Amino acid sequence: MNESSLKRDLCDQLRSDLPGCVIFKHADRAAGVPDLSVTWQEKTFWLEIKFANPKLSTRELQHRRMLQLERHGNALYVVYRRHKENFWTTVLLPSSLPGSLPGEVFVPDRDTWVRKGLDHSLVSSALQESFSRTEDRDIGAR
Repeated sequence: MNESSLKRDLCDQLRSDLPGCVIFKHADRAAGVPDLSVTWQEKTFWLEIKFANPKLSTRELQHRRMLQLERHGNALYVVYRRHKENFWTTVLLPSSLPGSLPGEVFVPDRDTWVRKGLDHSLVSSALQESFSRTEDRDIGAR
């Protein structure tokens, strides 16, 4: 199992759970660009996928870009992590990303979803909830 296979399986799950969604894989195209963008119901979310085994690492440029996308659009980190013998799936806002995600310490907030196991359906659920909560934005007003 690696980050690439997790992304592929996640995309399959999203296509199944978000009918008609448009997914672009941006991985390794340019420094700081998130791995995926998902457009559904007239909104786009940027996703950065991480496989923490067990530590989470992110480049400064990448994290700054995710914070910008959160501030001016919609962005989420999807973290698949191994903690001891268990896997966990965590979906969170870039501004909520702690330095690490140890299982005993991490406490989710309103915009964080956590589930034991490698659970792509959690990501779909988090996106569906986020899509429904996101305010409609008038592009011309920016």
